[in-house]
Amino acid sequence: MNLKSKWCLIVLLFSSSFIFSQNHSFFRGGLSLGICASQIDGDDSAGYNKVGLKASVFSTAQIQEHIFLNLAVGFTQKGSRHSDEKLNFKIKLNYIEMPLTVLYAFNDKWKAGVGLSYSYLFSKNIEDNNGSIRDGDDYKSSDINYIVQCLYQINSHWELEANFNYSATNIYVTTPKLFNNVLSFSAKYYF
Repeated sequence: MNLKSKWCLIVLLFSSSFIFSQNHSFFRGGLSLGICASQIDGDDSAGYNKVGLKASVFSTAQIQEHIFLNLAVGFTQKGSRHSDEKLNFKIKLNYIEMPLTVLYAFNDKWKAGVGLSYSYLFSKNIEDNNGSIRDGDDYKSSDINYIVQCLYQINSHWELEANFNYSATNIYVTTPKLFNNVLSFSAKYYF
Protein backbone atom coordinates (compact mmCIF):
# COMPACT_ATOMS: atom_id res chain seq x y z
CA MET A 1 0.00 0.00 0.00
CA ASN A 2 1.56 3.30 -1.08
CA LEU A 3 1.61 6.51 0.99
CA LYS A 4 -1.31 8.09 -0.88
CA SER A 5 -3.48 5.02 -0.24
CA LYS A 6 -2.55 5.04 3.46
CA TRP A 7 -3.54 8.70 3.84
CA CYS A 8 -6.83 8.10 2.00
CA LEU A 9 -7.60 5.23 4.37
CA ILE A 10 -6.73 7.36 7.41
CA VAL A 11 -8.98 10.21 6.21
CA LEU A 12 -11.82 7.77 5.45
CA LEU A 13 -11.59 6.13 8.90
CA PHE A 14 -11.37 9.46 10.68
CA SER A 15 -14.26 10.94 8.66
CA SER A 16 -16.49 7.96 9.34
CA SER A 17 -15.75 8.10 13.08
CA PHE A 18 -16.48 11.86 13.06
CA ILE A 19 -19.80 11.34 11.24
CA PHE A 20 -20.63 8.45 13.59
CA SER A 21 -19.87 10.71 16.55
CA GLN A 22 -22.70 13.03 15.49
CA ASN A 23 -25.25 10.22 16.05
CA HIS A 24 -24.09 8.50 19.24
CA SER A 25 -23.47 10.07 22.65
CA PHE A 26 -20.42 7.93 23.47
CA PHE A 27 -18.53 9.51 20.53
CA ARG A 28 -17.62 13.21 20.60
CA GLY A 29 -15.68 15.24 18.08
CA GLY A 30 -14.03 18.62 18.18
CA LEU A 31 -11.20 20.99 17.34
CA SER A 32 -7.95 21.63 19.17
CA LEU A 33 -5.55 24.59 18.97
CA GLY A 34 -2.36 25.19 20.92
CA ILE A 35 1.35 25.91 21.06
CA CYS A 36 4.43 23.68 21.10
CA ALA A 37 7.82 24.17 22.69
CA SER A 38 10.28 21.79 21.04
CA GLN A 39 13.88 20.74 20.81
CA ILE A 40 15.75 18.11 18.84
CA ASP A 41 17.72 15.79 21.11
CA GLY A 42 21.15 15.12 19.60
CA ASP A 43 21.67 18.47 17.84
CA ASP A 44 23.97 19.80 20.64
CA SER A 45 21.48 22.53 21.57
CA ALA A 46 19.58 22.18 24.82
CA GLY A 47 16.25 23.74 25.70
CA TYR A 48 12.71 23.95 24.39
CA ASN A 49 13.62 27.04 22.34
CA LYS A 50 11.57 26.44 19.17
CA VAL A 51 7.96 27.61 19.53
CA GLY A 52 5.37 26.35 17.06
CA LEU A 53 1.69 25.86 16.36
CA LYS A 54 -0.44 22.76 16.95
CA ALA A 55 -3.95 22.32 15.52
CA SER A 56 -6.15 19.25 15.00
CA VAL A 57 -9.58 17.74 14.59
CA PHE A 58 -10.34 14.85 16.92
CA SER A 59 -12.85 12.22 17.90
CA THR A 60 -13.11 10.72 21.38
CA ALA A 61 -14.96 7.52 22.29
CA GLN A 62 -15.83 6.35 25.78
CA ILE A 63 -15.16 2.61 25.69
CA GLN A 64 -15.62 1.85 29.41
CA GLU A 65 -16.73 3.82 32.45
CA HIS A 66 -13.32 5.48 32.97
CA ILE A 67 -11.56 4.63 29.67
CA PHE A 68 -11.57 6.83 26.57
CA LEU A 69 -9.99 6.40 23.14
CA ASN A 70 -8.89 9.56 21.30
CA LEU A 71 -8.01 9.75 17.58
CA ALA A 72 -6.89 12.98 15.91
CA VAL A 73 -5.47 14.30 12.66
CA GLY A 74 -3.53 17.52 12.92
CA PHE A 75 -0.67 19.87 12.11
CA THR A 76 2.34 20.28 14.42
CA GLN A 77 5.41 22.49 14.09
CA LYS A 78 8.50 20.93 15.63
CA GLY A 79 12.20 21.72 15.46
CA SER A 80 15.08 23.38 17.23
CA ARG A 81 16.53 26.85 17.70
CA HIS A 82 19.91 27.95 19.00
CA SER A 83 21.41 31.41 19.23
CA ASP A 84 24.71 32.56 20.76
CA GLU A 85 27.82 34.52 19.72
CA LYS A 86 29.29 31.67 17.66
CA LEU A 87 26.34 29.80 16.25
CA ASN A 88 22.78 30.59 15.19
CA PHE A 89 20.43 28.09 13.62
CA LYS A 90 16.75 27.32 13.36
CA ILE A 91 15.23 24.02 12.24
CA LYS A 92 11.52 24.17 11.44
CA LEU A 93 9.85 20.81 10.77
CA ASN A 94 6.15 20.81 9.80
CA TYR A 95 4.30 17.54 10.37
CA ILE A 96 0.86 16.12 9.72
CA GLU A 97 0.23 13.89 12.73
CA MET A 98 -2.23 11.16 13.60
CA PRO A 99 -2.14 10.44 17.36
CA LEU A 100 -4.06 7.61 18.99
CA THR A 101 -4.25 7.77 22.79
CA VAL A 102 -5.94 5.81 25.56
CA LEU A 103 -7.15 8.02 28.41
CA TYR A 104 -8.14 7.20 31.98
CA ALA A 105 -10.66 9.53 33.70
CA PHE A 106 -9.82 9.94 37.39
CA ASN A 107 -12.99 11.98 37.93
CA ASP A 108 -15.24 14.41 36.02
CA LYS A 109 -12.40 16.91 35.56
CA TRP A 110 -9.07 15.07 35.19
CA LYS A 111 -7.85 12.54 32.60
CA ALA A 112 -4.40 11.20 31.79
CA GLY A 113 -3.27 8.98 28.98
CA VAL A 114 -0.59 7.44 26.80
CA GLY A 115 -0.40 6.66 23.13
CA LEU A 116 1.45 6.69 19.84
CA SER A 117 1.36 8.97 16.83
CA TYR A 118 2.40 8.68 13.23
CA SER A 119 3.92 11.90 11.83
CA TYR A 120 4.50 12.76 8.18
CA LEU A 121 7.07 15.51 7.50
CA PHE A 122 5.59 17.59 4.68
CA SER A 123 7.89 20.63 4.82
CA LYS A 124 11.10 21.80 6.47
CA ASN A 125 13.16 24.96 6.71
CA ILE A 126 16.73 25.05 8.01
CA GLU A 127 18.59 28.33 8.56
CA ASP A 128 22.19 28.82 9.74
CA ASN A 129 24.48 31.70 10.81
CA ASN A 130 24.26 33.39 7.43
CA GLY A 131 20.51 33.10 7.23
CA SER A 132 20.91 30.78 4.28
CA ILE A 133 18.53 27.89 3.84
CA ARG A 134 20.12 24.47 3.68
CA ASP A 135 18.48 21.57 1.88
CA GLY A 136 17.54 19.30 4.80
CA ASP A 137 17.02 16.14 2.73
CA ASP A 138 18.62 14.11 5.51
CA TYR A 139 15.43 14.30 7.62
CA LYS A 140 13.19 11.25 7.39
CA SER A 141 9.74 11.80 5.90
CA SER A 142 7.95 10.00 8.74
CA ASP A 143 8.26 9.54 12.47
CA ILE A 144 6.61 7.47 15.21
CA ASN A 145 6.17 9.19 18.59
CA TYR A 146 5.37 8.24 22.18
CA ILE A 147 2.73 10.43 23.83
CA VAL A 148 1.96 11.17 27.49
CA GLN A 149 -0.86 13.60 28.20
CA CYS A 150 -2.94 15.18 30.93
CA LEU A 151 -6.33 16.84 30.39
CA TYR A 152 -8.50 19.11 32.52
CA GLN A 153 -12.18 19.52 31.60
CA ILE A 154 -13.47 23.08 32.15
CA ASN A 155 -17.07 22.36 31.10
CA SER A 156 -18.95 20.14 28.63
CA HIS A 157 -17.41 21.93 25.61
CA TRP A 158 -13.93 23.02 26.71
CA GLU A 159 -10.89 21.07 27.86
CA LEU A 160 -7.23 21.98 28.45
CA GLU A 161 -4.53 19.53 27.37
CA ALA A 162 -0.80 19.21 28.16
CA ASN A 163 1.24 16.77 26.05
CA PHE A 164 4.74 15.34 26.08
CA ASN A 165 5.70 13.85 22.70
CA TYR A 166 9.01 12.06 21.99
CA SER A 167 10.28 10.34 18.84
CA ALA A 168 10.46 6.57 19.04
CA THR A 169 12.63 6.55 15.91
CA ASN A 170 15.58 8.59 14.66
CA ILE A 171 14.30 11.52 12.55
CA TYR A 172 17.61 11.82 10.65
CA VAL A 173 18.66 9.50 7.81
CA THR A 174 22.35 9.32 8.78
CA THR A 175 24.27 10.12 11.95
CA PRO A 176 23.92 11.85 14.32
CA LYS A 177 20.81 10.30 15.79
CA LEU A 178 18.21 13.02 16.30
CA PHE A 179 14.88 12.80 18.13
CA ASN A 180 11.95 15.24 18.33
CA ASN A 181 11.16 16.25 21.92
CA VAL A 182 7.99 18.35 22.25
CA LEU A 183 5.90 19.88 25.04
CA SER A 184 2.53 21.21 23.90
CA PHE A 185 -0.40 22.98 25.51
CA SER A 186 -3.81 23.13 23.79
CA ALA A 187 -7.40 24.16 24.25
CA LYS A 188 -9.91 21.60 22.96
CA TYR A 189 -13.46 22.43 21.92
CA TYR A 190 -16.06 19.61 21.77
CA PHE A 191 -19.07 19.97 19.44
